[in-house]
Amino acid sequence: MKTIFIDWAVRFGCPPRFLDYALIKQYFQANTCQLVDDPKDAELIIAVTCAFEKESEDFSIEKIKSLIKVKKDNARLIITGCLPKINGKRLRKIFRGTTCGPGSLDRLNGILKTKAKVCDTNIITEKAKDKNEPFLLEVCRGCLGRCTYCGIRHSIGETRSRPIEKIVEQFRLGQGQGYKIFLLVGDDVGCYGKDIGSDLAVLIGQLAKYRKESSIGLDTISPDRLIAILPRIKPYLKKRFINFAYLPVQSGSDRILKLMDRGYSAGQFRDSILQLIRCNPEIEIKTDFMVGFPGETENDFKASLNLLMDFCRNVRIVNVYLFDKKEGTRAADFTSQIPGRIKEERKNRMRSLAEFLQSRPQG
Repeated sequence: MKTIFIDWAVRFGCPPRFLDYALIKQYFQANTCQLVDDPKDAELIIAVTCAFEKESEDFSIEKIKSLIKVKKDNARLIITGCLPKINGKRLRKIFRGTTCGPGSLDRLNGILKTKAKVCDTNIITEKAKDKNEPFLLEVCRGCLGRCTYCGIRHSIGETRSRPIEKIVEQFRLGQGQGYKIFLLVGDDVGCYGKDIGSDLAVLIGQLAKYRKESSIGLDTISPDRLIAILPRIKPYLKKRFINFAYLPVQSGSDRILKLMDRGYSAGQFRDSILQLIRCNPEIEIKTDFMVGFPGETENDFKASLNLLMDFCRNVRIVNVYLFDKKEGTRAADFTSQIPGRIKEERKNRMRSLAEFLQSRPQG
């Protein structure tokens, strides 16, 4: 029996990659492999990585270095997740072995020549441990965005949606296992259905037919995609069926948003947040800000600070991260790159402001 160690080499939570992690785990269990808790005991090590932004990438790189150092001489290491596609050049400086990017986990079938095969499913067999544990329900992979800075589309490709009936089937299965909270997971769930003649609003409507005591969250949805379907999903917001939305705004400057090719203005984002809250005052919202995008002036940065101050009290989580060059992206070749010390200073200022605003008492 082969011994396997699966390493979650991801610094922050990433539901799409966590589903990859769970899928890999199921794959080896189906092949009667022994999962071990220490990489030193493993004949095969699988590392699930992330390179969404530099801190995540750095974390994955350090984990890989550690695995290389402690593994047996004859143990095999395979790197999965976004890192091999987003920054393969950096990875190759420390690792020249087998890689398997997201969306191509079926390569494991050929690499390892196992009897049971990797299949595109995220069926959860374990019962919910408590009422707040979310069921991660993958609805699509890939993205249709044209963001100038992002390596995700390069890594995962264009949107591939799962059939509505399969999603509904897993939704009901999760309910049967005691889950009340369901996260609709995708690299951009707002792109759902564009490749199969449907869309996210239609999917939400189908899930609502089987609601019972359940609620759903949208993780992740680009603001322009939300704006497009917002009028059609308001009934589900008002009925508290939609209770969470992860909306990465990235900047409060319209000039920078245009350079990013995000497809919306700061004002449109602000209005969409207000509409969400009016429809469902209890909704939890998460967002991201990128600082140090090429050409970002102090005034552009202050526009982001102002937007943060406008809605921070209504947002549960604010992530702040630095722009960094991604292979194959347009922004990597933009002039007016911001010096590292200025990016760090702006990141610290914004994080401090977010912490201060969210720590203030209500009222």
